[in-house]
Amino acid sequence: MSDTDTTAWAALLRVHAAVVPVLDRTLQSACGLPLTWYDVLLELRHAPDGRLSMGELGERAVVSRTRVSRVVDQLVDAGLAARETNPDDRRSAHAAITDAGRQRLREAAPVYLDGIQRHFTGLMTPQEATVVARALEKVLRSPGRSAAGPLQKALERQGETAVVLPGDEKTAAGHEAAGRERRRAARGENRLRRETP
Repeated sequence: MSDTDTTAWAALLRVHAAVVPVLDRTLQSACGLPLTWYDVLLELRHAPDGRLSMGELGERAVVSRTRVSRVVDQLVDAGLAARETNPDDRRSAHAAITDAGRQRLREAAPVYLDGIQRHFTGLMTPQEATVVARALEKVLRSPGRSAAGPLQKALERQGETAVVLPGDEKTAAGHEAAGRERRRAARGENRLRRETP
């Protein structure tokens, strides 16, 4: 292992440790929504019919599997999610996003995006952000990587947006254009300007 290997790994860990708590504090201060709640709501928003089994949610969310149930309980208490009996297995439950959860996600998304730009991508040139994205995507696509893992799911969702919800069609075109620009930038055809969840 070279010094470059350990330097790259240490930098990734330090950036994660520095940026994630800032994003969490910003979301909580501006929206009353912890980053863990945002992550779980985001996964539910992208799920078919807005619901996932607890096992599926544990695989997709960046939150650890042991914390998913607790976060869902908190979201249920806040009225942002609901627990529903699994019709295929009454011993298990589904988590489902509520209309209030969709609204809070919609309200929090601009704060989240601004935080990413302010504390992460905005500190790089567009070219550097593209290199970082490509390098990390290469790791995610490496052989043996679980197709159901949370990072792979995030990669598969690239270009989608969680901020365009039913009733937001008037803003959808702008978000879709941003997604197209990101995809062109990843292919080296344009400049990367911002990320969406």
